Amino acid sequence: MRRQRQPAGYTLLELMIAVAIAGILLVIGVPSYRLLAANNRATSQANSFISLITYARTEAIRRNRTVGLCKSIDGTTCSTASAGWESGVLVFTFTDTNSNGTWDSGESINIVRADVPFARKSTITGNHASINNSFVFQPNGRGSGTGSFLISPTGSSTNQQRSVVMTFGRPRIQCPQSTNLQC
Repeated sequence: MRRQRQPAGYTLLELMIAVAIAGILLVIGVPSYRLLAANNRATSQANSFISLITYARTEAIRRNRTVGLCKSIDGTTCSTASAGWESGVLVFTFTDTNSNGTWDSGESINIVRADVPFARKSTITGNHASINNSFVFQPNGRGSGTGSFLISPTGSSTNQQRSVVMTFGRPRIQCPQSTNLQC
């Protein structure tokens, strides 16, 4: 008696069910991945900005000079234009000719570091007049003002991060208070 061989492979019905299951998994997974990517981008930008602020503070202490950060479009001069901090950031030393403890547009600068453009696919805005265009650290590491920077991925209002700089100069990251977001 000869044994009948079983056909190898999948039936059309089995293939259609497998494709349907894969489609359902993609529909569920893709939006979650986009949210994860936007959250990681916001966290990465916040960490990079905190790192740059910490670098400026460290340079002020190390050099025993006043060191500032300012937004810059071209990487060579500070900008007071409406562009945000994401356009570029300069870390610089300067001589405070009028002894007011802050950088004024007439005072010359020596660039220590330039990151232009600083953030891609994000916007970074200051929330206080003392940090809108520039921020200064004194030789003892204290900041010239208190405020925070809102870091928002472009096209997303749900993954915002806030970098906060206190007067004593130590920056930290927190979620915006106006939302119940997880950072």
